[in-house]
Amino acid sequence: DFDHSFSHACPDGGTADFSGTVSAEWAIGAAGADFTYTVGFSNCSAYGVTMDGSMDYSRSASVQNTTLETSFEWSGDMSWSGLVNGDCVIDVTGSTYASLVNWSFEADSETSGSVCGYDASSEISVDF
Repeated sequence: DFDHSFSHACPDGGTADFSGTVSAEWAIGAAGADFTYTVGFSNCSAYGVTMDGSMDYSRSASVQNTTLETSFEWSGDMSWSGLVNGDCVIDVTGSTYASLVNWSFEADSETSGSVCGYDASSEISVDF
């Protein structure tokens, strides 16, 4: 496991904080990993704009013989004010499944949710 975090002072006041973790495990024919990352802004000001809020991202992946599965979550609530004003809510999840058996590959990927009020949903399927 690996944890890492740090903070930056913003040019005109406030802070930007970053933290993340990574963990992995493996065995013969299988492996898995988890990743998380958080970014937080607290009255972070620069160039006439102040940001507040946070974003969280996480991803998991596992491999079992010839199959890969992943999933992710991305969420947050950000706002900014000053020379420009606005806000953005992020709520997105997704997953991917892929396999290679006897030289036949197939993959399905799905994302659902929204970013700043825009639909971020999609589906992709591939096989050959």
